[in-house]
Amino acid sequence: MISSVINQCQDENNFINDAKMAMYLDLETAYHYTNINFTEKLKSDPAKLYDLLAGSGFLQDMYAVLP
Repeated sequence: MISSVINQCQDENNFINDAKMAMYLDLETAYHYTNINFTEKLKSDPAKLYDLLAGSGFLQDMYAVLP
């Protein structure tokens, strides 16, 4: 999971983009630690999916119940 986040949040100069890292960490946590099935179509636009999850309050609730 961590390697996936790191690989997706690097920019063209191999520097870590902090905003992308936060987004991909939240998405990967949702993919791995919830029982929600995300379709490939939803996963194809991670920024839109993140906006949907964050805007609905899901991410806040998810972190509230994770140990």
